[in-house]
Amino acid sequence: TAAGLYALALGELRVSGPVTVPAYGPEWATAHRLWVRARSRVPATLSATTGGNDGDFGSVEVAAEQWQWLLMPETPRPRGGVSKVALTASAPGVVVDRVLMSCDPGYTPSGVGGMDETAPEVAGLTAEASGQYATRLAWQRADAVDLHHYNVYCGASADFEVMQERLIASPSDASYVDWGLKPGREYFYRVTALDRSGNESAATPTATARTEPIAERVFVELADVWNTTGSESVELPFSVDADTAIVLWGKVQSLNGAKSASIQVLLDGQPLGTRGISFGYICVGHGGPVLETWLWDCVSPARTRAEDPTAWPVSAGEHTLTLKRTDGLEVLYEGFVITDDLGFEPEGIVDFKVKPE
Repeated sequence: TAAGLYALALGELRVSGPVTVPAYGPEWATAHRLWVRARSRVPATLSATTGGNDGDFGSVEVAAEQWQWLLMPETPRPRGGVSKVALTASAPGVVVDRVLMSCDPGYTPSGVGGMDETAPEVAGLTAEASGQYATRLAWQRADAVDLHHYNVYCGASADFEVMQERLIASPSDASYVDWGLKPGREYFYRVTALDRSGNESAATPTATARTEPIAERVFVELADVWNTTGSESVELPFSVDADTAIVLWGKVQSLNGAKSASIQVLLDGQPLGTRGISFGYICVGHGGPVLETWLWDCVSPARTRAEDPTAWPVSAGEHTLTLKRTDGLEVLYEGFVITDDLGFEPEGIVDFKVKPE
């Protein structure tokens, strides 16, 4: 949860030994009453001591699969008070998620035991397109002193259900940019707020945004095969009807097991620089790439600043991209795609996603 709270399983397949957890009971208390919130797969006995020889809280039966508060029958008063509690289960499957110490005989815990159970409220979600590959979300900041973060969910329809598999981000600010999207697509969002006790609010009504479409999409598929051990370069001709900016996808595999490689890129004979190929996406552990395994590698401009272009500009007309091998390059290409759609990803293993400005 947001507060870092967990449940403690006292043995899954077999009974564990005593598990000690911190608990505070002052020396001046007339009696230390120990409450434990627990559940169990099978009927079992849960015992508790102060971790020493002078404090035994006794044992209780845990017989339900639902969470329940159980009061230990004994009220020890050890010298020096209580600083820890040792829990022991008689059978595997017992789970404890709260331990509560009290000196008030009239107190009975409920819920999560006196902790905050009220979730913050969030409202005012808006969504708008931010170009062709991103949307910008904003909402009213939750008015809660213990606010921890928000959860942003994205679904395929306006009535989608909020669940873990649709969680895309957990920002602390009341805004978020969802990037790496497809152009001309509609996206649906809902937001919840969480406090430091892990309470999550109801989701906002759905907000919708449609990314801007590409007016004239360039998409050129080439079936050229290039083995760099037998040929120095490959030329990839293409044409565009209007000024645009393009990237190149290449379906490639390593022939010598090297983790990375580099190629020289030229556009109409003018050098665009040397670009690297990282085979880490198809490596096993710290070893090299799995041989005879294809990787779709995106060849695009090098970027060191936010203002650097994400694609190479080209004017309307005929053009040729040329790839040239570098020293020691041993790779095999089997197909290329030239496109100005930065949201396009080929089927298979890919190594690229565009981040907007």
